Amino acid sequence: MTVEDKGLPFHKNPYKFGNLFVLFHVKFPESLTEDQISEVGTTLKAMKKQNLDAEMDASEVCKLQVFSEEQKNTHC
Repeated sequence: MTVEDKGLPFHKNPYKFGNLFVLFHVKFPESLTEDQISEVGTTLKAMKKQNLDAEMDASEVCKLQVFSEEQKNTHC
């Protein structure tokens, strides 16, 4: 995923920023017990009720975009 203009500054141009690339490695379990499934369901329902995203203390929100080769920074 990419966050445009949130990467490192360009050399000799500290006011222009490159793109930030985010790589996720997610490992899912092979199986879950019935108790684990129940706990996950309970946790997700609680999170939905609390609307945790609305309560975040974030000064800035960035949109993740699907990475494409055109987003690579080729500037010197």
